[in-house]
Amino acid sequence: MATTTLEAIRDQQEVTILALTPTKMASDKFRLHRSHMDFREWAETNLQACFRLFHIEDLGDRDDTSETVSNKDLEEVVATQELILAYPHNQNYGYENRRDMLDIARADAEQIRLAIGIQGAASYVSGQCLTDADWTYEEGAGVTFVTFEMSVRFDRATS
Repeated sequence: MATTTLEAIRDQQEVTILALTPTKMASDKFRLHRSHMDFREWAETNLQACFRLFHIEDLGDRDDTSETVSNKDLEEVVATQELILAYPHNQNYGYENRRDMLDIARADAEQIRLAIGIQGAASYVSGQCLTDADWTYEEGAGVTFVTFEMSVRFDRATS
C-alpha cells in the first residue's frame, strides 16, 4: 500500500493551484506566498502585491480521530491544513467593486475546491485518501481573505 507525507500533499496542492487559470480576471494568475512573514500580516502591508496570493499552512494532526494502524508499516492519519487567498480592497474588480471582488473570490474558491478537494482526486498524490475542503470569507483591515480549512486523510509510513 502506498504511503505519503503531508509535505508531498502540500507540494502537489500548490502545483495544482498554480496551474489553474482563473475563470474571472484570468490574466491575474494564482501566486504562492514565499515570505517567512505571517501571510495575513504580509498581505495587509503589501496591498499592491497580494491579489490572488495564497499560502497553505499545516495546522497539525486532528485530535478527534485516532490514528489507525493497518499493519506495522503504515498508519492512517487525518491532518488539518489552512489555505488562505488574499483579495485586497484597493484592487479595481469592476463597476460594483466590492460585490465584484466577492464574485471573483467565490469563483476562485470554487475552482480551487474542485481542483484539490473531494472532486479533485485525480490530483492526489499516491497514498492520499481524501481532502475535504470548506471555505469562508475572513475580513482584514485592507484585505478580504478566502480561508479554507482542509481535512487531509492519508497513509503515513511508521518506519
